[in-house]
Amino acid sequence: MSGAVLLGRTAPEPMAPDLALVELIGSSSAPWQPARPQAAATPAAPPAPAGPAAPAGASTQTRPQTGHVVSGRGVTGRGVVVLILVLTGLVGLVEVALAGHRGAAFAFVFIFTSAVGALVVRRRDLPTSIFAPPLLYCVLITALSVVDTHDQSGGFITSKAVYIGNAFVTGAPTLWTGTVIAAAIVWYRHRAGRTPRS
Repeated sequence: MSGAVLLGRTAPEPMAPDLALVELIGSSSAPWQPARPQAAATPAAPPAPAGPAAPAGASTQTRPQTGHVVSGRGVTGRGVVVLILVLTGLVGLVEVALAGHRGAAFAFVFIFTSAVGALVVRRRDLPTSIFAPPLLYCVLITALSVVDTHDQSGGFITSKAVYIGNAFVTGAPTLWTGTVIAAAIVWYRHRAGRTPRS
């Protein structure tokens, strides 16, 4: 009989020493080493909320906007004022110094700078390029009356008043031409800058 009978029960067979050692070494953890705690699992990040669903049949491609002009591009209204005031004033001073009186060069530069100002001003400052030319013409004529003493007689106030009044009469074509051209350019830019409706 393979096992001895003890009190009516069969005792287990003794295990060979080499097999017991192999089983002890091959176990997952030795009895004298404490079990290593397992790291807690990192909770998964919640999924990002989905955006609003696009309507059925809608195209995902971006359509270019035609006829739209960026309002931030161009010269500011102050830049247009400086352009008209400085260039026209310098030409007027040079003309007075050389010819003794303002003339055609002053008128031409005033009209030219008024048109250029309306062309290069940014869209939100378009009204400035309309109101600036007549107001700056008054400023320029008043300033030139101090240095342009051609055909001025009488007291200081009287001579300057006569000069300014005469300048508005004889210079009316220059004043109105510069203002009308600037207004026409502003009107054209305003119409061309509108976004066409579908």
